[in-house]
Amino acid sequence: MFLPLFILLFIFFSGCSAADIQGGRAGSTVDRSVTIDVNTRFQTIEGFGASDCWMVNFVGNYWDEPEKETLARRLFSQEINQDGSPEGIGLSMWRFNLGAGTYEQGAESGIPDIPRRAESFLADIYTAGTYDWSKQAGQQYFLRKARDYGVEHIVLFSNSPPVAFTVNGRGFADRGGRANLRDDAFNDFAVYLADAAANFRQEGIPVTYISPVNEPQYNWDGNSQEGSPWSNADIARLARELDREIQARALDTKILIPESGSWHALFENNGRTGNQIWAFFDPASPDYVGNLPAMPGMLGAHSLWSHGSDHSLRSTRRFARRLADRYNIELSQTEWSMLQGGDGLPQDINSAGYFDMALFMGKIIHCDMADAHVTSWSFWTSMDMDRHQYKNRYLLIALDPADGDLPHPVYHSGTVEARSTLWVLGNYSFFIRPGYTRIALDGADDTGSLMGSAYIAPDHSRIVAVYVNMDSRDHRVTTTINGLHAQPKTVNMYVSSDGRDLEISGPARSFDQAARLVIPARSVVTVVYNGDADPLAARTIDAVMIGDPESEFNHQFAGSNARGGFNNGGYWRDAAGDDGGFYRYTLETSGNENLALWVRYWGNDTGERAFSIYLDGEHLADEDISGKWSQDNFIMVEYPIPPALVRGKRTVTVQFRSTGSNIAGGIYGLRLVR
Repeated sequence: MFLPLFILLFIFFSGCSAADIQGGRAGSTVDRSVTIDVNTRFQTIEGFGASDCWMVNFVGNYWDEPEKETLARRLFSQEINQDGSPEGIGLSMWRFNLGAGTYEQGAESGIPDIPRRAESFLADIYTAGTYDWSKQAGQQYFLRKARDYGVEHIVLFSNSPPVAFTVNGRGFADRGGRANLRDDAFNDFAVYLADAAANFRQEGIPVTYISPVNEPQYNWDGNSQEGSPWSNADIARLARELDREIQARALDTKILIPESGSWHALFENNGRTGNQIWAFFDPASPDYVGNLPAMPGMLGAHSLWSHGSDHSLRSTRRFARRLADRYNIELSQTEWSMLQGGDGLPQDINSAGYFDMALFMGKIIHCDMADAHVTSWSFWTSMDMDRHQYKNRYLLIALDPADGDLPHPVYHSGTVEARSTLWVLGNYSFFIRPGYTRIALDGADDTGSLMGSAYIAPDHSRIVAVYVNMDSRDHRVTTTINGLHAQPKTVNMYVSSDGRDLEISGPARSFDQAARLVIPARSVVTVVYNGDADPLAARTIDAVMIGDPESEFNHQFAGSNARGGFNNGGYWRDAAGDDGGFYRYTLETSGNENLALWVRYWGNDTGERAFSIYLDGEHLADEDISGKWSQDNFIMVEYPIPPALVRGKRTVTVQFRSTGSNIAGGIYGLRLVR
């Protein structure tokens, strides 16, 4: 019986061979040590995604099937090519735009750029209540592809209410910052959103979230695309209406708000959409919606306009995280593209290369994960045409339509080209799947050179550490992994760089061979450490990460003469017995009665270690591990719990109490299991 084993270390490097990864380049390498700690945990990951604005509807409707299938495979596939490289980037989230009907309005929409107009599901775009679910067919093509490829989470989002409900009958605003939604149409809009979710759920499409507003702090009074401003009061009113409609349909779908245009709006008092963490989740706020059944403890924001310097990049995210922690809510990064440059790029962004852009995106993802603790991360446009020499600042896959006589090239099939942004996102999305949890990685936290973050699979079979190297020098990393019962078995590495797109690098090797890794300058490598799953993962109801301050605090740790430390690759707890030493934790039962207490000991602990275990003050077991096993490895012991001790309880308190002058423990792990 053992804990995690399989570790993916994402590491950024450019154009190097397998030999380079092991040996590095002479005279240009920085040595550093990195520690990955399985027992220190942060947020659980929900997914990585991209949106279908705006070209997807045109591609799905008018492009040839081979090109459409290539696009779907690049975005959604979780398969491996014959050479061992990923076939696509395995997105686990897909954002579907519920359009406002400006496409049907044509030139009367006032939006001159045809691809920026979007259809509505209303059969008559000016009349509520009757639907034509065959519309937005091109988007639905890729929506079903996402489902068929196994995408776990679909987000239905809206840039503007349907024109049937807007004040001016258009999909963009002209009201100086007031919502372009008629006062009598809030419920109509909520009904529309909920009906769309219900329609797709009936088709087996996993609509996890409805996101009804987008970047509400902007006035959206230009005619470049659909959009509407909102105030916090408007958002709260719409959320309440939408919650009622979701409950009426018994949908297992949640509401995601407010999709702020930057992290700042979550905590700055800047007018109608300011201080949104407080506004929506503090019961003292008039716009409080944290008690709505369909409202998760989560807010979404865009990582735009917050990375002009590395200092602002980190400080904005850390401040948002600290404020979110006050209200015990999660953060989600729902849209990023390169509207603004930052440290590590030329002042003229357009003079940067394609991979320079992708590598900078890697830094943004890292800081969003490590500093804001986001649970999901999404890119803006999954596919588009190159515009204004902007390279891949706004797209993952570039489209090149053929020439023709129709009024716009989007009506013509053409060729597709996956860009570096796609593959760098894939270094996260392909390997870090929904349910993974970020764990501690120490020794690589410099936005000017090397950054690293690590993640563990739910069954403990994988740990993924992503290194982003912005430096012009290689970094030789010596890695120590704490909290694993045994070493990983085999290791594979995958490379994204200026010349390679998430390619496998050499055959599998042993953990010892890959313990020292050279992370080349300005590049990406994914290292996959393969091992065995933790057989207890599926049985675990609750677990204490011994030595982790957050986990011990959450489990109400208390003790007398209690001690702690680090040894044998793990953290331990015990208690000296001279004055009746003890320590205790409170664990969740989730209403289960057939439970057992699982405890992890070191098989060769020294000293007299006789103690008793109590459950809510009732005696559960006596234990004496003094010389019991005489093995230099971990021993797992399971203590069955009589059902009467947990019946009707949501929590139980487990206490380890020393006997006489003996020592209670030490224990290296504690779980409540089925």
